Amino acid sequence: MGQTPLCFKNHPKFKIIPTLFLLVGLALNGHGSSGENCDRVFISEDSRKVVVGKSQKVLTVQSLINRVRNQNHRPLPQFRDWKREIENPQFWEGSLGPLIFREALPEGIKLINHELLQSNGPGFVKIAEGLSAHARAPFGLGSNQGGETNIIFPAKALLDNLGRTKKSLVQDEAEVAIVFLHGGATVTTGSHSAAPFIDYFSKRKVAVIALDKPWHGEGVRHFYRNPREYFEELRNFIRRFIKPSGKPIVLMGHSLGGLEVDLYRTFYSKNDDLVSALISLSTIPDPAPGRLIIEEKWAKADEIDSKNSNDLELAEFERSFDLVLNRDDKINPFGWTFADFLWSAIDWARNKENQDQLLPALYIMGAYDFLYRGHEKDFDDYIASLKNTEFVLMHEGLLIFNNEKTKVGHLILDHAPLVQISDQISTEDRRRILNGKLSPQELKQFVEKGLVQFDQNAFRPEDLGSIEVFVRITQYLEKITGKELKRQDKRPPSSVAGFAPELGEVLHAYLNDLRFRHFAKMFSLQYFKPTEKTQQAGRELETISNTVAQLRKRFKEKMDPQEKEQIQKKIQELEVRQKELKNIVSGMAGVPKERLSEFNLINEQIREHFKDTNDLSTERLGLHKEMDMKRALLRRKSNLLIELAQYLEFPKLERAQKLTNQLLERKVYLDSQKIRQRMRSYILSVIRNENNKSEGLFENVPDDIVKLLEEYKDTSAKYLRAKRIVDNRMIGEILNGRFQLTANGVEMLKQYAEEWQLSAEDLGQPSRWFVSLAREIIALQEEIKRIQSTLIKMEYQFAFHANAMTQLNRRKAQMMGSEYFELHEYKLEDLLNMNTEQIKQMPEFTTIIHRFWEAWRKTLSQSANQTSKEGLY
Repeated sequence: MGQTPLCFKNHPKFKIIPTLFLLVGLALNGHGSSGENCDRVFISEDSRKVVVGKSQKVLTVQSLINRVRNQNHRPLPQFRDWKREIENPQFWEGSLGPLIFREALPEGIKLINHELLQSNGPGFVKIAEGLSAHARAPFGLGSNQGGETNIIFPAKALLDNLGRTKKSLVQDEAEVAIVFLHGGATVTTGSHSAAPFIDYFSKRKVAVIALDKPWHGEGVRHFYRNPREYFEELRNFIRRFIKPSGKPIVLMGHSLGGLEVDLYRTFYSKNDDLVSALISLSTIPDPAPGRLIIEEKWAKADEIDSKNSNDLELAEFERSFDLVLNRDDKINPFGWTFADFLWSAIDWARNKENQDQLLPALYIMGAYDFLYRGHEKDFDDYIASLKNTEFVLMHEGLLIFNNEKTKVGHLILDHAPLVQISDQISTEDRRRILNGKLSPQELKQFVEKGLVQFDQNAFRPEDLGSIEVFVRITQYLEKITGKELKRQDKRPPSSVAGFAPELGEVLHAYLNDLRFRHFAKMFSLQYFKPTEKTQQAGRELETISNTVAQLRKRFKEKMDPQEKEQIQKKIQELEVRQKELKNIVSGMAGVPKERLSEFNLINEQIREHFKDTNDLSTERLGLHKEMDMKRALLRRKSNLLIELAQYLEFPKLERAQKLTNQLLERKVYLDSQKIRQRMRSYILSVIRNENNKSEGLFENVPDDIVKLLEEYKDTSAKYLRAKRIVDNRMIGEILNGRFQLTANGVEMLKQYAEEWQLSAEDLGQPSRWFVSLAREIIALQEEIKRIQSTLIKMEYQFAFHANAMTQLNRRKAQMMGSEYFELHEYKLEDLLNMNTEQIKQMPEFTTIIHRFWEAWRKTLSQSANQTSKEGLY
């Protein structure tokens, strides 16, 4: 029998199935099918009190977010107060979650139980889209210190674990597992950096798993006595959570992670029983191979950095690494310390001496990387020349965000393969080529005509829209595994055999979205489950309905009048029984005759409420579209104003701007000179155990370092306050016309003339245009607020109608009695607290989980565009 609920009023055959009269209604959304008494999820009685209590407070999506914040408030990683950083892990303990997660997650893995800083939108643990899942795992299993860290892994592994005894963070279909080590020293680096890798490689039968490093994100707040101790704990993590999959393991890292990969190659030989190969991206170089005095290495690196600061071939980020990161408030002094701690162990000369024992490795660098410039000879002599080593140097590529040709620097993870396209090719075809959407046949024709040129030996047509580094990694993995890792056209299945298709989506959302967890606890689904008597009546009704249809068809044929009379009599007899059965399957059989009019009135009221929610849904959809358009326009205009603001001079803000710049200079000085240099000498004393203690780096911090850290924290706070003041006052200065446009600003404005349809008058009086732009931005903000206010009012109306339908259906169930139907109410949290055996024994589970997921998707649509795709800590 089928698993899809039906609306019998509109169904031609009145087919009966076990999930008869599934009544689903969405309190916050009100969407449903067009039929009567069908497809509704209702708000629970407890939740109703919240919605329509004495305060008449509406349970909106925003109120869900606020509730998440109030109930799960935790200190978040700010990387400013070192004492607080040491204390924070006690607030990041995680939770076991519902029973199904205890079955799906490897032992020791927990759910993150709080929102992360700038975590992809309010209420999100982390990125709530794509193919990744976020959790919290033990790290430090081999030491007395121990701890936990946040991890990211393919969501499909979660579903696969429900059907296997050996649980891991690797999905079944994977041919190889990558352990990704993110970059370091900034507040915006963490395990989430691996999300694009997971989305890309999961479609190519590759698992990617990443974790927050110590002193990054929500990683452990512990420094080790030496780098090897850290690597042993990393190996313990891999051995426990990845090796059980039986897949070959590749260690891969970017920037500081690339340095870790390089160090791993030094510490562990090609006979390693854990890792099969290494991939190092944008690694930090050894500035003085063979020279073991770390002070000499740091001095040499600082010398090269100083030269690079005047190299105009390098982008601003490459020339002014500290300045750019400090200006954007992304510096993490503790991350810098961890990077220097690892860097103290690097010596490329050792690898050259022992190259017969090295693990196979791929190195990829950008030719315009500030970490490569000045170290070219070292890379040639000590990396590219090694046995069992591939070295790829990327010179130019297409910036993945806007397809501009650019020199490849440190951030090699945002470049597409370089492709030359003739001006004769249309804009639409150009877009399809750059996004990898052109068919191989079409692309071949363009190539043969000389209209398109790219390295056909290195890239397939499907690779043109991909990040080049991802393509190079795929090629290397194919060599390592001997398997072809082509893109799968279809998304990997979200579930396993025997479970609802949406179960994977539900578990993924529960992992990553705190709002979904509250939805699972607060919203209930009312489900009219037919008794065996009703199901039997349904089957009989289907048989009789088919028989009546056949008899009516025969009745139209030419035949003996007596036979025709017999057929007509048979039809009449069957129609009597058909009517009785319809009363049973429609729920009216158990209703006393004297209450039939009341029963019909209830059905009519339900239809009216349902119609009202549909009307509200249509109106709200229009409002959301209008708001989306205005938000998109607001983003464009705001970005334009911010970009052009650097070409404006504000005489009345000069003093504030000067103060801001002075604070930034002090911040950079403390970070790059005072703190970092003093920390470096302290690192050496700890590693060399000059104090004859077995403590880690921050167990007994010297007073002078504490003083510097406190000064940096204070300077950072002052800088941010000053910067906010300048930014806020800037709009006011523009509106009042108190600014001047520089000569460079006039030229820049001309470049935007076509895109923004600027007239000659606008270009002739740019000040007036800036004022107009600022006013438009403010007006758009006000219009968006107005729409949001209207939507909140509509949410109360949805809640009112949904609650009314809940009460009406309960009255309906009382009138129908329990002989034919039983009214069940489910909460998603209760379903997730069932084990897999219980789930398999519940025939309606598939339909219920499907309806809950549809209800959540509609609920989530209320908060459209609240999320971003950055997902940064």
